[in-house]
Amino acid sequence: MRKFFTVIIFTIFISLLVVGCGKKTALGKYHEDEVKNGAGENIGTRLVVDSNEKEINDENIIKFYNETVKDNKYNYITVDLGNGEGLVFNNDNSFIKGSIDEDGMISKTKELGQIKDNEVKYQESK
Repeated sequence: MRKFFTVIIFTIFISLLVVGCGKKTALGKYHEDEVKNGAGENIGTRLVVDSNEKEINDENIIKFYNETVKDNKYNYITVDLGNGEGLVFNNDNSFIKGSIDEDGMISKTKELGQIKDNEVKYQESK
């Protein structure tokens, strides 16, 4: 009987370990999504990162840029903050923070950010 409970507990532990890991970046877990044009044709791929405001700080943004954004294969990268806002990165060292639409693009800009020499510089949107 003790052996049975040990096997059950071990199985649960391994299951939680495997499920809990997932694909993760400095800003959160991610998945890929298709990018479609107006005719509904697939024109590429975007990366979607599920994050939140507490993960967004200069240190994590710089790490995310260096590990994920720099030299990426995606059309664009959306960091969804889970509150209708997010960050969108293209294939350069700049990003936009603001309201995001259903395609993960910025619909209303709040601020612009640029990463240079491992430092983030911000500019308010007017």
